[in-house]
Amino acid sequence: MIYPNIRIEMERGGYTVHQLAAILGLPLSALVYKLHGKCEFTLYEMECLADLFGCSLDYLVLSTRLSFSFFFSRQVLP
Repeated sequence: MIYPNIRIEMERGGYTVHQLAAILGLPLSALVYKLHGKCEFTLYEMECLADLFGCSLDYLVLSTRLSFSFFFSRQVLP
């Protein structure tokens, strides 16, 4: 899955892909795969990113498509 808020926070914090890979202790290619959705981030990696960016895990994993589909798929029961 692609997490657009990670890219947003990278830009906001001025982090490059090279810097983020070093912070997470990942090879550059592994981080690129994860950012493009070809591999998943581990929970530990997501927690590190949330701490680094000063945001919640919920925010990092939220995607606009997911939030809209969840919101509009909810049915009101009588």
